[in-house]
Amino acid sequence: MIKIQKIACGSDFSFALEFLNTSIDVDFNNLRLTQKIPEELFAWGSNELHQLGIEEKKYKYYFTPTKANLVNKILNKQKTKIKNLVCGWSHACLLAENDNVYLWGNPFKEYNKKYQDIETPININNMKNVTKIISISSGYNHIAILCLSLKKQNLVELYTYGANEFGQLGYPTDEVYIDKFNKVNIPKSEVNENLHITKVECGACHTIVQMGSNLIYGFGQNNCKQIGNYNEEFLTTPKKWNYIMNVDSDKTLYDIKCSNDITCLLFKNKSDIENKDNTNKANNTKNEFEIQVNSFITEDMPLK
Repeated sequence: MIKIQKIACGSDFSFALEFLNTSIDVDFNNLRLTQKIPEELFAWGSNELHQLGIEEKKYKYYFTPTKANLVNKILNKQKTKIKNLVCGWSHACLLAENDNVYLWGNPFKEYNKKYQDIETPININNMKNVTKIISISSGYNHIAILCLSLKKQNLVELYTYGANEFGQLGYPTDEVYIDKFNKVNIPKSEVNENLHITKVECGACHTIVQMGSNLIYGFGQNNCKQIGNYNEEFLTTPKKWNYIMNVDSDKTLYDIKCSNDITCLLFKNKSDIENKDNTNKANNTKNEFEIQVNSFITEDMPLK
């Protein structure tokens, strides 16, 4: 039986990363040796665009978990492990512990023929002024990552890559596709220099950024008001979240999740967060959450 430590899903395909088995004992010429067994990535679902990372494209669909051997080979060769794995509409992207960012599948076919059906994962980390990548998120056709700056200690910076037809990369440009990571600047006039980026989440074609505890910025497609209460259907640069949030003063923003044209904010009691390191107390404390979801709901989509 495989023990799973991480899963990720795209439009019609999925991945599961097994737990790392540290070692097994093997007999070799009457000697008892310890052999380390690396963790492995398994995939299933549609493989029409090589999004499963399987070496031989025997089938268009895999109905049972199969080793993503192209991905596993690269990780073993680099002697690194998966730090995080995200999926887009028809691509997958992983952040390795050595800070390489590997991409495969067919992420940007409609924008650049160069990236049609990437069978063997490629490293797309072109950043020079960062020391470490903290996290990664993916939309349909764009990717966002948070990095520690090389120039200033403990400064977290945001970089984006990929499709930009709705401004989801966060900087003004006429190009609808950018095939390298570029830095996104949050307006300095609006942000206290002591505030740092703490989280980034991608929806289908929009990006949400959390600054400090409760400050939120967004950019990209806004046709369903997933970024803010603005008249524009898309925003090419970061705009501050302008919804009036009816949340009690004793609650603070705990998590953000985006999907398609939806942004969801999860709030939690401040006291619960302050006591999260105390395991016993946390187990005896009732967690109360408030959720705010922003998206356009039509009359034929009743809430029950």
